[in-house]
Amino acid sequence: MESVKKAVGEGSIFTLLPFAKKKVGIVTTGNEVFHGRIKDTFTPVVKGKIAEYGSEVIATELSSDDPEMEIECINRVVSYGAPVLPGAMFMLAYKGKNDETAIMGLPGCVMYEGRTIFDLILPRIFANDIVTKESMDRLGMGGFCMHCKVCNFPNCALVS
Repeated sequence: MESVKKAVGEGSIFTLLPFAKKKVGIVTTGNEVFHGRIKDTFTPVVKGKIAEYGSEVIATELSSDDPEMEIECINRVVSYGAPVLPGAMFMLAYKGKNDETAIMGLPGCVMYEGRTIFDLILPRIFANDIVTKESMDRLGMGGFCMHCKVCNFPNCALVS
């Protein structure tokens, strides 16, 4: 027991936070989808991941790649880019006085990879645990999905 106390200090080893049911809006960006050149197959994948937390998608929007359309929704960007593969081009921002609205920019790999940075951050969002730049940076330890035959996420190198 003493060796554990030395390793982690006097604080807790971890904190268990309950998930909160949230109302979610999805903005899918990309000129190809916005102008109807390709079908939006991204939004259904994200909706499925949101449903795993018992939350509700209340709105979906399509946006072109016009920065003005995208920037309107963002008050504070926590991180653009994460030291995790797959998903290095993940963006996280918060809106509101008390950071009550999380806004995420998802990389394309969310559509075809089983687990990405999105899956690491999503449980924290639903637990109302504010993600900081420092906590995003710590994900650089490990952080590469090895496509194990049996996925044991979150107990893997991806979150070590």
